[in-house]
Amino acid sequence: MSTKYIITSINSNTVCAQIENNCCNYLKVLDGSSILGNIYTGKVENVVKNINAAFVEIQPGVKCYYPLEDNDKSIFLNRKNTSKVNIGDRILIQISCDAQKTKPATATSKISIAGDYLVLSSDVKGVVISKKINSSDQAVKTGNSLTYFFFNF
Repeated sequence: MSTKYIITSINSNTVCAQIENNCCNYLKVLDGSSILGNIYTGKVENVVKNINAAFVEIQPGVKCYYPLEDNDKSIFLNRKNTSKVNIGDRILIQISCDAQKTKPATATSKISIAGDYLVLSSDVKGVVISKKINSSDQAVKTGNSLTYFFFNF
């Protein structure tokens, strides 16, 4: 069985598809109005000491707010000698709040990817099973969507 995942842009819309044995099993046109939950590699454009925050450019002309006090463990994509965020650094971020009126979107370094049966998270250590289920056997057999497994990556 051959599986391909295709992500492309058509007429300024992002389209995702899953192809198995030359048949399309999944096709989705993503809504471009919200960037909530998107993960970006951004470039730090400015660090403002008095508000303890940085502004990170995620796309040409699109900047987001990155509070430094909430993000003590930034994920750097460039070589560094220090753990502090500086202008010009490339960091991995996820959008935690959409832009509102005059305020830019808010970003975090706590990356989490949610699926139907598990959540990958960068800030949770070990494996955690949801308290909403009675046993892990029940979740696996019934396919309970309330089951979340957390893995540190």
